[in-house]
Amino acid sequence: MKKSMFVIAVSLFLFSGLSHAQEYGEGKVIGYGTSPKFVDDTTVAFVNRNSILTLVNLRDQSSKEMGNKPITDFRPTINGFVVWDWKPSRTTIRTVSPTGTVTSEIELSKDSRTGTGFSGPVILPDGTVGYWTISDRGMSYNILQQGNLSVSEACTQWIGDIKPTNPYEPKGDIVLRRVDNSASKVILPGRYTWSRSTFFDGSQQCGFKLLVVGPGGIITVVDTEADSNWQLGDTNSVIAVDTTINGVFYKMLLGQTMGRHASWSPNCMHIVATFQVAGIAEQEELSDIIYSDIQVFSAVDRSLKIQIETPDLFETKPDISSKGDVVCRTSKGEIRLYETGEAK
Repeated sequence: MKKSMFVIAVSLFLFSGLSHAQEYGEGKVIGYGTSPKFVDDTTVAFVNRNSILTLVNLRDQSSKEMGNKPITDFRPTINGFVVWDWKPSRTTIRTVSPTGTVTSEIELSKDSRTGTGFSGPVILPDGTVGYWTISDRGMSYNILQQGNLSVSEACTQWIGDIKPTNPYEPKGDIVLRRVDNSASKVILPGRYTWSRSTFFDGSQQCGFKLLVVGPGGIITVVDTEADSNWQLGDTNSVIAVDTTINGVFYKMLLGQTMGRHASWSPNCMHIVATFQVAGIAEQEELSDIIYSDIQVFSAVDRSLKIQIETPDLFETKPDISSKGDVVCRTSKGEIRLYETGEAK
C-alpha cells in the first residue's frame, strides 16, 4: 500500500497542562535510528543506523555509543539496560551497566526436537530482568538480573498475560498470572492484544495497570486493583476530512481510525499514544493509513492533555518522560523530540 502523508497545517491543540500550563514545540531531530526511549528526564536512548545502542544528553545534545555490538532492540532497567540481538534461530540477551559494561550474557537457541523456545527479555514490576522458557510442559521464568525483591518474592508477582483463543492468532482474554504460575485470573475477556507487543514482557504494565488493544484499534487501560477499565481517548478524535493528495482523492474512513503503540511514563502519571487515520483512494479497494498524530493523556483523571499534529511526518512508537516530554521515530528515520514548556 502507498505510504503517502495527509498534509495539513501545523496545529497544536493545548489542553490543561501536565503539571502546569504547558505546550509542545514543533519538535527537533536528535538522531537517526529506531526504538527511542527515555532513560530519565534528560537522557534518550535509541538504536542508531549501525544497530548500536546510543545515548543522547538532552541538556547539551551530546551523544555516545554504548559498546560496539549490534543489537535488535533494548529496554532501560533499574540497573542500566537489557539489550538483545534477535535472529530466527537464536537470541542473544545481555544486561548492560549504565556505563556500557556487559554484566551478563546468554545465547538462547530454539530446539525443534524438544519443542523448546524462548521469549525476549521480560522485566517484572520490581525491575527483575529475565526471560520465559516455553515448552510442551508450559512456561517458566529465568532470572538474569535481580530487581528490588528477592528471587522468591519476585516470582510471586502478578504480570499481565493474554490467553489466546487459538494457537494461530495471538489475541484473547487478558489474564493476570503469578510469575511462578501458582495462580492466574481472567480480568478482561475478549479479543485483545498488547499495544506494543503480542507477547507479555512487562512493557505495557505500570503496577497493576495494563495497556491493551481491543477490536477496532481501541486502546484500553485496565486497572486490575480497582477492577475497572477505561478507553484511551476517542478513535474519532483525529480531525480529518476527505482530501486530495498528489492528485488522488481520498475518502476518510473514520471508523478505521486506530490507536497504536501506547506506553506509560516511568512515574505512571502519563500515557502517550499514536492514532492513525485510514483513507481509501478512488478506484481502489484497499484502504491506506495516510495520517497519524500523537496524543498525551493523564492516567490520573483520564483526560486528553495535548494533541500534536504534524505535516509530512508519520510517527511511530512514541515514549514519554515523567515530566511529559515525548520522543518518537518518524517515517523519515528521525528520532524526534517534543519538549514541554511554559505556555506563553
